[in-house]
Amino acid sequence: MDRRTIAAITSLNFATTLACEQRALSMSSEDEIFHNSRPDKTYVSPAFKDYSGQKLRIANKVIDGGPGFEFAKVKEELVLRQTDAGRFQIKASFLEDDRSFRTVTIQKFTSKGNAKEYFSFGPGEVNALLKFMTNIK
Repeated sequence: MDRRTIAAITSLNFATTLACEQRALSMSSEDEIFHNSRPDKTYVSPAFKDYSGQKLRIANKVIDGGPGFEFAKVKEELVLRQTDAGRFQIKASFLEDDRSFRTVTIQKFTSKGNAKEYFSFGPGEVNALLKFMTNIK
């Protein structure tokens, strides 16, 4: 290869890398990913190694839900209030090799910036939940 070809390839690789990095930065926050994800898709991350060297992946799915209910305390009394419809996300981290779960998190972002409400299940809790769901099906 001559120098011009090498320079053109290097320039193209740099431009491609820069475009990918800029796109990653534009959707870098969890909040942005949450709001820009499509409910008809499940997103799965590339594999990465955890602290013990095992390959993990993270899968995300957003769901646009209907109104719900929440407890609120009004003048020393516990009342049930209806909440607005909203979006929530199910996020699961799992081992690439055998697909066993590490965590499953259900979360939503509030209107207060990046604040989020979430609940996480550990590996044993996920298995117990799946068994429970299978038993009633």
